[in-house]
Amino acid sequence: MDLKLSAGLRRELVSAIRANGACRSDAVAAAFAAIPREAFLPELADTEGLEAVYTDDAIITKRNRGGEPLSSSSQPSMMAAMLELLAVNPGDNVLEVGLGTGYNAALLKHLTGPGGRVSSVDVDPTIVSRAARHLAELGVEVDTICGDGRHGHAANAPYQRIIVTAAAEGVTGAWTEQLAPEGRLVAPIRRARGRTDAQLIPAFELRDGVLRQVDQTRGFFMGLHD
Repeated sequence: MDLKLSAGLRRELVSAIRANGACRSDAVAAAFAAIPREAFLPELADTEGLEAVYTDDAIITKRNRGGEPLSSSSQPSMMAAMLELLAVNPGDNVLEVGLGTGYNAALLKHLTGPGGRVSSVDVDPTIVSRAARHLAELGVEVDTICGDGRHGHAANAPYQRIIVTAAAEGVTGAWTEQLAPEGRLVAPIRRARGRTDAQLIPAFELRDGVLRQVDQTRGFFMGLHD
């Protein structure tokens, strides 16, 4: 790995996502500057070089036999926008639904700092195993869980923050139950079939036992898998 080139490309990525307005805070910028994306996309880095890793694009990492995408490393601008909505504080206990490559989980862990905890759930055991290995190689401590993210992960609840990185039909009861009072939840809401416009990605806060929308952005995510 060319550490100097990687650091330079990370700085360029941060400049780009700041310029387009996706990244607004120093905390999110520092996370993107610190976490090497190529650690979670090693094959792409090996075959196409680091420059290909640091494009502001979603990168498909798994397809089904029909060629349809099943998992990806999300577009960094979209990741930054959602992390800004999530507003992670140092020391937070965070649940991520949709582990994917593990890159976003590593960003979350950087935001929580050493006093925080990140749990990430994915339904695909191959994806979980791969992401867990890449996180461990980088020395990032994340609890990786194989399971249906619709049910969250009650064992590590309550969570100050919950982020969903796949489109859901709506907020599940489990997520609400596992969210701490005054906690925040960010989740893409699945569009009606056939729709091609962007999905709504609301941010909710749990106030007096009720989820209330406090902010939103738009984007596109694959749906949660069974």
